[in-house]
Amino acid sequence: MGEMVTFASNGGTCSGYLALPSSGQGPAVIVIQEWWGLVGHITDVADRFAE
Repeated sequence: MGEMVTFASNGGTCSGYLALPSSGQGPAVIVIQEWWGLVGHITDVADRFAE
């Protein structure tokens, strides 16, 4: 459902995972991954929150 995105940050670029609800709009929720990085469980949580 979601997708990897890049965005400007402090003069450089960063990457993140963006999950949007099917309506394409809604309130924002920021999900922070564990120290070992972005894993399937975290992208699944973000996808579920988006829906």
